[in-house]
Amino acid sequence: MLVGMYLRVTSRTNADGSVVRYVALAHNERIGGQTRARVLRGLGREDGLDTDGLRRLVSSISRFLGDADPYAA
Repeated sequence: MLVGMYLRVTSRTNADGSVVRYVALAHNERIGGQTRARVLRGLGREDGLDTDGLRRLVSSISRFLGDADPYAA
């Protein structure tokens, strides 16, 4: 079971100087005594995310876990 998953944000600078940010669902794993981030699923560019879809996912997971308020954390 994966616990401690989080949204990982990485940035890339384009040749014209603009910055593009990407969001992914990630989890830290211990490999050989060191922790490494393992990307479970890339969610795409931050400016193109389906935020309503992410809210529905949070609500669905919270119902599964029995949490009263999915946004309390």
